[in-house]
Amino acid sequence: MKKAFKNISLIVFTLTFLFGIMCPCANALSGSSTIAFSGNDLKVGETLKVILRISADETIKDARGFLTFDNKVLKFLDATGTGDIKVENSGVSFRAASSENTVIKGFNFEVIGEGSCVIKAKDLKLTNGSKTTFATESSARFRTASTQNNTQDLNSNKKAALTSISVVSGTLTPAFNSDITEYTVVVPYTQTDGVISCESLDPRASITVEGSRELQVGNNTRTIVVVASNSESRRYTITFNRLDENGNDITVSGNVTDIVVNVDGKDYNIAEQDATLEPPVGFSLATVQYEDREVTAYKDASGKTVLLYLIEVGGQNGDFFLYEDSKVSSFAYISTSEFTYIVKDVTADAPEGLYKATYELNGKKISCYKYADVDLADFVVFSAISVDGNIGYYNFDIREKTVQRIVKFPTAVSEEIKELTVTPSQKYAVVSLIVIFVLLFVLLIVMLIIKSAKKNGRNISGIFDSEEEYEMDSSSSEPNDD
Repeated sequence: MKKAFKNISLIVFTLTFLFGIMCPCANALSGSSTIAFSGNDLKVGETLKVILRISADETIKDARGFLTFDNKVLKFLDATGTGDIKVENSGVSFRAASSENTVIKGFNFEVIGEGSCVIKAKDLKLTNGSKTTFATESSARFRTASTQNNTQDLNSNKKAALTSISVVSGTLTPAFNSDITEYTVVVPYTQTDGVISCESLDPRASITVEGSRELQVGNNTRTIVVVASNSESRRYTITFNRLDENGNDITVSGNVTDIVVNVDGKDYNIAEQDATLEPPVGFSLATVQYEDREVTAYKDASGKTVLLYLIEVGGQNGDFFLYEDSKVSSFAYISTSEFTYIVKDVTADAPEGLYKATYELNGKKISCYKYADVDLADFVVFSAISVDGNIGYYNFDIREKTVQRIVKFPTAVSEEIKELTVTPSQKYAVVSLIVIFVLLFVLLIVMLIIKSAKKNGRNISGIFDSEEEYEMDSSSSEPNDD
């Protein structure tokens, strides 16, 4: 019996040894990667933000790899996150350290050409200090805005920007920013000269000022035209509002209807037509039916978005209000050089990778989305009325003060559908299960053999012994010689 169990133990040991040889890396480090970016349809001169996320089933102490792109479409600017980078013609090699299971690396590119290109992360080598492996490659296709829609965006003409604007008296509203191209200045009745001083980013740029320097009572528009040495151009508009001799603003004074509109608990009159009143960018003078009367209004190019100019009852202060579905309400907005986006509160649940938040715009708190990724902290997603009068989502760059339409929210995208892959840890787990089942099967066979031998009254140890044993009968039938 002892010999039988000895042989069984030998079988178990052998199978276990084979299992150890076949699966030396059953718990090896394995990883994967994804690429996401800030959106397609960017124009030349705009910035593309690419986020590479590398994940593993254990802590990644060191990660390195290579990011490739088309240098005819994109130009590498800089990278975010810890670690070293090295730039080549059409690629960036990088190295990053982490104390977690995920490494996030951000890359910023300037769009320098039209078309599309593949951004690919490859040769992704990971280590946790004792184990090393390669993470799966990932890729994403980026495309620029179509040529037909790629009209000149003055906000992208950085070289034609001004670095300062100053006036003799009064204050620019809003405060000067090289990317803001429209300002207003309120001046007293005694000021009759609209002198403007400015400096350009390009010392060789030509600067001309359009509009009369002599100010009339009311609104007076002067435009600074900047043409850089590379032929890029930009226009800055300053509207001087000269008060009357009593210090009153006559641009809208007295030009009101008897229609009273209550907005947020305050009564207003709808203003009459006033040729000196400057509507928001992209809006022009029009008329609209308000209840049973035709009143002065301002419409965008689509004719769908309508604004009314309201003045406080018995006062002089006025502002534009949104007239929508027979209701008048205050609104927040974002103005560019070509259009004013009427911002609406977001109501749907936040898409993956974003969360609901609030942002103060023009003194009004707006419900919006923000990105969970810290590398996209400078972007806020608004719901706004587009140029064609429809609701869409837009990225607002808090730092650059630019607006970009969102075609699709940033997700990990792949250029093509990849074949089903099995990670090393999954493969070794399957092999381990197979070996365990084989081991259990062998032990089951051995147990059945032992049980069968006992049932037949056979010597169990004899099944596994190579030599036969014979038992001598004590009562022999042979005659005794004695």
